[in-house]
Formats: sequence, C-alpha cells, structure tokens
Amino acid sequence: MTESTSSATPRRSSRLLPRGLGDLIFQISLWLGFLLVYRLAWGVADHGGAVTPVAKENARHVIAFENHVNALFELSLQKVLLSSRLLVDLAAATYWLSQFVVRPQPTGFLSSSCSDSLSSGSTSGRRSRSRGSATG
Repeated sequence: MTESTSSATPRRSSRLLPRGLGDLIFQISLWLGFLLVYRLAWGVADHGGAVTPVAKENARHVIAFENHVNALFELSLQKVLLSSRLLVDLAAATYWLSQFVVRPQPTGFLSSSCSDSLSSGSTSGRRSRSRGSATG
C-alpha cells in the first residue's frame, strides 16, 4: 500500500507541473519581470508625478474646446448607454476580454517561446511526437 501511494504521488505532481517546479518558478519570474518593467516604465512616463498637473491643465483645455464647439457629448452618451442593461453587459464583457484575454497574449507567447527554447531536447521531442501522432 505504501508503494502504490508513493508511486501515485510523482505521477500526480507530473500532471500538475509537466515541466517541473523549476519551470513554474521560471514562468512566475517572467511575469514578475514584466510587471517590474511595466511599473518602471510607468514611473518614467509619469516623471514622479510632475506631469500630472500639466496633464490636468491639458484636459481642462480639451474640455473647454469641446464645450465651445458643442462636441462634449460623452456624458449624454453615457447616460443613454447606462439605461440599457444589455449594452452595459456588452461593454463590461468587451473590457474584460481586452484586459484578460487579448492583452496577455503577447506575454504568454513570449513566455512559452522562451520556455520552449530553454527546455531540454527530450521535452520538445516528446511534444513533436505527440503532435505528429495526433495529426497523422
């Protein structure tokens, strides 16, 4: 009974982490690296908050111009759209998809291509054999 339990544990962990714990740590470090670079770029673009007053002043100029030419219609449009539950749900779904499905694709592709290039030959060989058997 002890032998069957101990032999089942490695199989289960290999299903949960097919490339091992090291690859999981590597993937997490990639995501954290992207987050760090994003935060650094955000800080550089914001210049430590010095740009915020300038941006607010520019926004006031844009609003004044739109008001002057009667083009300030966003609030009226928002009120109309909020009156329809279907349109609110569609807007929420569109936002969710753009944030959590479309945007992570480039980083997911990058992390999988880095992982494939760093993986051992036996892993990539096993993958290509399984693809070949599925298609042929």
